[in-house]
Amino acid sequence: MDAKNVNIDVALLEYLKAKGYKNAEKALKEDANVVEAMPAMAMGPGGVSQEALYNMVAFHNKEETRPTIYDHSYSAFKDWAHSSLDLYKPELMSVLYPIFVHCYLDLVEKGHKTEASSFLRRHRSEHSEKHKQEIDRLETVLTPEHMKENEMVINFREHKFNLQMCSYSFELLLAFLHDKKFMLLLSIINQYLIIKVHTGQPKPRDPDSLYTPISGETDKEIATLHKKEIYWGLFDEQKKYMPQLSDSESEARQPKRIKKDEGDEEPTETKIGLPALDDRTEEEILEDLRKWVKLGPERLPSICLYTFFNTYDTCNQITTSKTGSLVAAGFSDSTIKLWDLEADDSRWNKATKQYWETDGRDTAYIPRHRDTSAFFPLAGHSGPVYGLSFSPDSQFLLSCSQDTTTRLWNMETKTNVVCYRGHSFPVWDVSFSSLGYYFVTGSHDRSARLWCTNHTNPVRVFAGHLSDVNTVRFHPNCNFVVSGSSDKCVRVWDVNSGNCVRVFTGHYSTIYAVAVSPDGRFIASAGEDKDIVLWDLAVSNRLATFKGHKDIVWSLDFSIDSNLLASGSADKTVRLWDIKSLREEIVRKEREDDDEQRLEEMALELENEEEAQEKENDKEKEIKEKEKEKKAQKKNDIGDESIYVPGHPGLLASFPTKKTPVTNVQFTRRNLLLAAGPYKRTDKKDTKT
Repeated sequence: MDAKNVNIDVALLEYLKAKGYKNAEKALKEDANVVEAMPAMAMGPGGVSQEALYNMVAFHNKEETRPTIYDHSYSAFKDWAHSSLDLYKPELMSVLYPIFVHCYLDLVEKGHKTEASSFLRRHRSEHSEKHKQEIDRLETVLTPEHMKENEMVINFREHKFNLQMCSYSFELLLAFLHDKKFMLLLSIINQYLIIKVHTGQPKPRDPDSLYTPISGETDKEIATLHKKEIYWGLFDEQKKYMPQLSDSESEARQPKRIKKDEGDEEPTETKIGLPALDDRTEEEILEDLRKWVKLGPERLPSICLYTFFNTYDTCNQITTSKTGSLVAAGFSDSTIKLWDLEADDSRWNKATKQYWETDGRDTAYIPRHRDTSAFFPLAGHSGPVYGLSFSPDSQFLLSCSQDTTTRLWNMETKTNVVCYRGHSFPVWDVSFSSLGYYFVTGSHDRSARLWCTNHTNPVRVFAGHLSDVNTVRFHPNCNFVVSGSSDKCVRVWDVNSGNCVRVFTGHYSTIYAVAVSPDGRFIASAGEDKDIVLWDLAVSNRLATFKGHKDIVWSLDFSIDSNLLASGSADKTVRLWDIKSLREEIVRKEREDDDEQRLEEMALELENEEEAQEKENDKEKEIKEKEKEKKAQKKNDIGDESIYVPGHPGLLASFPTKKTPVTNVQFTRRNLLLAAGPYKRTDKKDTKT
């Protein structure tokens, strides 16, 4: 064994020992050559200090001049991961993509442009399904100068991937890298990955939860954020604007007081000031709630689809008012077009009325014709319009544009009344709060901003995303804002403090849509990876991942009773997902946990009662049996960190359009589902004969 290899083996052995990986250390010590060489290395002048040890592991082979070593090492590691045991394969496979990214970037950084392009072409297919957008952007990075200017590359280099695996999987990984002398890959893992190792066997979890995109925070920092409980329920004055539910349903949708240890903070229950709704608007809302239709898996909503012709390449956003009477669309030519669906004063209606009067018929029975070609143009922006949002009373419309401004329009006079400036780059989305007055915007400048309609400057700036903020929504209690970004993260912001209180990671690509359930508990997010992820604010975890869409998901919305989730996609479908069954399963588990807690309290009381010894024995037996059943049931659950419903069907129905990608879905207060999208012509050349 030459001095270089001995040096590597001793350094790796000391590294494993310092990290506490005893099995891997033992396996390495069984190598006779290493055991013989160790005393001289440790005691002699060539001994390795703790600092030198980490530097050797982290930066060994940093000056490697042979670019082919990257392709050889990665190919061998990929083949080994694919051939590993099924029990450990998901955890080992989760390391492939980060190594793939940094192998390519290392080649580019060292000036091996040809070898880097060849490496990318050869191995990209394996990751294209989940990471196509990032790989396409990586392909444009060809020189070290490009790396310095590319935002995504900077995030890759300055922040670390967070992964999870069991101790045995990690030992297998290290043993393989040592056996093959792949110190190059080991240095990448040590420098650019944070692997959270847990004891025991791999946890049988949703495979998607093994991947954690770069968020800027470590797992420990995110866990600290999530320890602070937040009040996700509605306040008493807001409940009157929600549908009337049974007592049991209402109780299940309210935050529960959790028994806290000393020093733990109480949930945030501060309220922001909101002006009261005017009498007319309040009356309209209450009238709608009196006529709402309860939905569920057994009762699906009626769907109304608005199709916009000859606008596929120019229409960026479509939205409808809560009453469904107004429809607005934003276009690339900087204009907004507004349709009033309740207007019936067209020339056709007037002519028909005159004819019926002449004919002596009752004009009350005239069929009402709406001229869908009549619209009101709203001009004021100097760039493409990307986001629109109606106020709850339908009296105002907000629009945001590439020109970095947000504008407020009066729906009665059809004029622009305020222009809000604050962002320094294009504004992608805007959203009113559930009671109006406040609104939030998301921009290319990687920030979301809180505004109120009577001030032209932002009230809060929410900074923390590593890339564009593409979508923003208010929480129903108006105390929190939810944002989705190109950095593949969903963040929840406290309106009062401006701080981030939750970070949800799990998407593989850009997030284009978020929605919050009207009861305040659930958040849904979706985007380019075609998956819809449901998050629970009560426990700060992923609840489920809904799969089924074949293309980008552009829009999400919950029904007014929070029982259904609707999604609109570029695959030309509207899909409905079951939230009611998921909630019932969560409530069942929460009640079981409450029963278990009561049984534990009973057991403690019985231990101190000597007079009830016989009764205590019976109770203890009952407790043990129930605990045994509880443990047996938990073994069937997927993951112990999130609530997952085995066999949950998720998808209730899929409604395909003819040739219309669905860019907007929205429930009215009566639970009518409105959908909209631009008609997409099929090129005759693309039509199969």
